Amino acid sequence: MMKYYILSLSLLVAACEARNPDNTAYFDPIFRQADSLERGGDGKAVAWLDSVFNNYPEAGPLDRYRRYDFLARHAGYTQHNYALASQYDDSMLEVSRPYADNPLFQNTYGLALLGKGQTLLSLGAYDEAFKYFFEGRNRYAGSCFLSSQYNEALGTIYYNQHKFPSAIRYYGAALSDLRGCASRTPYEQFTGIQGLLDNIGLAYGAMNANDSALYYFNHTLAYADSAAAVFTDPDQQQYIREVHALVNGNISTIFDQQGNYVAEEKAIRSSMMPRGNLFDNGVLSLADISLHHLGRPDEARALLDQARRSLNTEVHETGDELMWRRLDWQYWDTTGHTAEAYRAYRSYIGLRDSLRATQQNLSRIDVNREFDDLRRQQQLTELRENNVLQRDYLLIAIGFSTMAVIILALIWWNWRRSRRDVRVIGLHNKHLELTLDSLEQRNREYDYLFKMVAHDLRNPIAGISGITELLAESEGITSEERQMLALIRHSCSQVLGLIHDLLESKSNPETRRLTMQWCDMSDLLEECVSLLQVKAEEKRQQIKLAKTRSYPVLADRNKMWRVLNNLLTNAIKFSPEKSVIRVAATPRDNTLLISVTDTGIGIPEDMREKIFDAFGAGRSGTQGERSFGLGLSICRQIVEAHGGSIWFESETGRGTTFYVTLPMPVIVEEEVPA
Repeated sequence: MMKYYILSLSLLVAACEARNPDNTAYFDPIFRQADSLERGGDGKAVAWLDSVFNNYPEAGPLDRYRRYDFLARHAGYTQHNYALASQYDDSMLEVSRPYADNPLFQNTYGLALLGKGQTLLSLGAYDEAFKYFFEGRNRYAGSCFLSSQYNEALGTIYYNQHKFPSAIRYYGAALSDLRGCASRTPYEQFTGIQGLLDNIGLAYGAMNANDSALYYFNHTLAYADSAAAVFTDPDQQQYIREVHALVNGNISTIFDQQGNYVAEEKAIRSSMMPRGNLFDNGVLSLADISLHHLGRPDEARALLDQARRSLNTEVHETGDELMWRRLDWQYWDTTGHTAEAYRAYRSYIGLRDSLRATQQNLSRIDVNREFDDLRRQQQLTELRENNVLQRDYLLIAIGFSTMAVIILALIWWNWRRSRRDVRVIGLHNKHLELTLDSLEQRNREYDYLFKMVAHDLRNPIAGISGITELLAESEGITSEERQMLALIRHSCSQVLGLIHDLLESKSNPETRRLTMQWCDMSDLLEECVSLLQVKAEEKRQQIKLAKTRSYPVLADRNKMWRVLNNLLTNAIKFSPEKSVIRVAATPRDNTLLISVTDTGIGIPEDMREKIFDAFGAGRSGTQGERSFGLGLSICRQIVEAHGGSIWFESETGRGTTFYVTLPMPVIVEEEVPA
């Protein structure tokens, strides 16, 4: 499948570029000749193309783009030199970037992004590869052609991960995009559609859904037969013959699964045809059924020797070499040659294990999660920009608070001076009244500004909550995405509640009372850990929550959320990069003991006595994060209001563990009568 996929994409690239500006009329036959030489396998295509460009200095940027595209395909597909292919991909990106937003020529940049991503996948640079896929897919979401190309690429990734239902879904989406794409020529649509039909058949075959697989394979053959009457150019006719051969080879795998080995042999022989310097693995398939199902070991040996000679000289996939080594070992084992079988088996196992390690690295990748992470990074960047204005408001509030403190200092200073001069008491009293009036005015202004800042903080957060609610109600999102949206919405609700409590506490102290309710502390711990995982990942840290059962506690859920959030935030702030933060909850003597342990810088001896004092222990984190020393004071007040206690154990340079105990209900389990 991968051989055809690259061939199909290359033809689409060439067809796309045929409509680009510069010197297309001159270079179209040049690139057709280069493709013909490449298929011939004599190794002259690159040298011939280089000589043409060296003698044609008028070549424009998009002419060079086509050249780099050819060289990238030659380096990656023919030579398996993906590092060199990546360099040519970079050149394609450089020359096509000026056309990225031009509706007429944007396909050049979109396909360059796609090619770069696929080369990086071959190099194992998966994180970097998905950045290119994410940029291309977002930038050209409205282009039917580019959308089909990216959906096909994602379908191929899922196919290689053996996630075949997802592969079928993306191949189907690519097929729908391409069928409705009026900008493609009939031949371009044919090459793309037949490849997608064949790929869907391969995915169904891998799922052992043989009837569906055969339906798509036969549909592909019928589609190619109808195209043969329309596209009469010799190169087009050769391509259609290659399609027939490729699909017949795929059909043979279905006959193999059904045990119809005679039909399988016939299909394999129909799939074999000269391919220049490209290895035809049909000879290996014939050796396989001859050895295992047709009882012809001598014929199998001859086919294996023939394949070995071809593998030594022709371009082939690593999977072809692996299949040859497996059949070589099985032949010697079947014919009773123990020494040769052992040697061949060791050769086969060495290559197989190497390929498995590579496949496992790819299988670990969750494509949707990669795109979600990149999307969240983009959203966080936008949120940081919005927070700049809110930070300015906060600085203004701090400035007014400083002014209020200065005014109070002036009042005190004037009051002391008034005692030294009784004769001016009346004047000083008048001055004091004026100053007090000014202070009250300042306080009113400060109160107004404080509420304005809170209002401006609340509106964006409420907006985020509303957007996530709309997204959660939309169709077409996964359960994992819905869970993440619920977490964001709940976090917004928590922050809005804190802002509300803060505003209400200025005018009505009664609102500071706890709102007690039964809550599961295990759920609350999981929620806090999930929320702060993103912040921990900024310092490449891990937060590990020990498995716990349900622990019901009578508490104010919002305020206990503040306590856990403060403790985890401090652990992240004062721990180095790549460290592990451990969170646990265990019952002990009718109380629930919660612990948050880090391996950070610890608490110095001179700060331990005032660690729970308001503003008593402010210091910077391991990366210069600011701290005002207020969070632990709030934590102690909340915990003690619940009838619990909070303390810590710390060793400078080794880390700190904070402990919180909360009363738990005594549950009496009644014995059930027999």
